[in-house]
Amino acid sequence: AEGAEGADAAPSARSDASRGSDLPAQDREREKARLQKLLKDFAKACVAGIAVSVVNARTGRMPPYLFQMDRRLAMFSLRPSDGYSVENVMEDFSMRDVVAIFKGREVCNRVPFLGLDAASCVGIDMRNERRNLVLHFDDALDRDKFYTSLQVLKMSVDIQSSA
Repeated sequence: AEGAEGADAAPSARSDASRGSDLPAQDREREKARLQKLLKDFAKACVAGIAVSVVNARTGRMPPYLFQMDRRLAMFSLRPSDGYSVENVMEDFSMRDVVAIFKGREVCNRVPFLGLDAASCVGIDMRNERRNLVLHFDDALDRDKFYTSLQVLKMSVDIQSSA
């Protein structure tokens, strides 16, 4: 009886394996479509402007800014949205100068005074360390979408510049 069970098990294992090999391809296509939609939505939002707060590493203040990108998604700018603060000046950044994008524990390690607020932040390291950024988001989902989209965009820029 044991041999019969083993014989029955083999074909189902093989058919499960062949079905399983199709699933990763389907999953990859689904994930690809999800990322494409996420990026398309991100691009639209960036061109229009995304409300963020820029963490001042010296003072701990988080004044409101507007994160905007050009239509080619090659440059981004941060414009003060309070309109008058002396500490808040508009700055332009090139995506080619982005060295690293991080969130979570890495933000907490680099800017410990943020405490629990670090969980709502995305850090962006630039070639010129004096231009490094920490952006604070009011909504965790918005932070995660921003982080993922910026990571994918950064990979795309890296691929284009190495070609």
